[in-house]
Amino acid sequence: LQRLCSAAHKVGIRVVADAVLHHLSNEGHYLQMRAGRIVRADYPRFGIQDLKPGQAIFGRGRPLPELNPESPWVQEQLQNYLRLLYHLGIRGFRFDAAKHMPAYLFQKVLEGLPPVLCFGEMVHTHPSEFSSDHLRWMKGYDFPLARQIKVAFSTGGDLRSLSSPTLWGPAAINFVNCHDFVKRARDFSYFRLSDRRDRQLAYAYLLSRQDGQPLIYSGDLRQREVKLGLAFHRDCLGSPERVVWGDRNQLAILRGHSHLALINKAGSKWSLDDIQTGLRQGTYHDGISGAKMRIQHDGRLKGLWLAARTAALLTRASD
Repeated sequence: LQRLCSAAHKVGIRVVADAVLHHLSNEGHYLQMRAGRIVRADYPRFGIQDLKPGQAIFGRGRPLPELNPESPWVQEQLQNYLRLLYHLGIRGFRFDAAKHMPAYLFQKVLEGLPPVLCFGEMVHTHPSEFSSDHLRWMKGYDFPLARQIKVAFSTGGDLRSLSSPTLWGPAAINFVNCHDFVKRARDFSYFRLSDRRDRQLAYAYLLSRQDGQPLIYSGDLRQREVKLGLAFHRDCLGSPERVVWGDRNQLAILRGHSHLALINKAGSKWSLDDIQTGLRQGTYHDGISGAKMRIQHDGRLKGLWLAARTAALLTRASD
């Protein structure tokens, strides 16, 4: 792990660990249950006395024993675990089942660590449901935006609903797809876009936004909209965002005055004549198709159109 982190740091990549602080494994050589109750727990660092009072169990199927977050011993061991990972080169933590743990536990276990990226798995449908105490110590998966994206890009959805999402902005980890969506598609169908092309268009939207920090599922990294969208996202860092066109099936997002994202989810081409883009005059390159085009002095895309079910990410060429 230390060699991996070291190699990643040399090319500007920071490694994030999936930290499970909430529960232990349910393997038989560690855990014995009888009539639904834990009768033996023999882990390398934890015993039955370190489990949550009442011997609470977590999850469906064969349950998982929960650690007692109030135990000083448990807190110390979890703190040592995160410090060890940091010493090995880890520079961020994704906290599994974060909403099931008290916020004070994160204050304790992160004590003494330099600032690192922390974000938690907190599945909620509305921003108001997120605990402000938890958000003091970590960012959160933007499940409300994932739901909004699913509705907007699905058949009959309206992209105008994405024009001004009332979410948490910089506190959010934004995503289109994640490991739970892939492995537990039925359980997460409320949030997951099932159509592959819709997901690709959704990535073009996600990576053109100003707010939040995008999280890309590893299985999607080879998609053209993702690879080129990431470059577009980096180029736009710090540039203000403005929606210059919104319709049921089309969306145009201006970043600064030199970048424009165009998304057409309709089954027919989209004429761009009527859009006042706000772009500076000049030659622009579409990162997705590779096409070049000229923006007039009035910022319009005269005589141009976007094919059905496609997106464009326009960047102004250097003078």
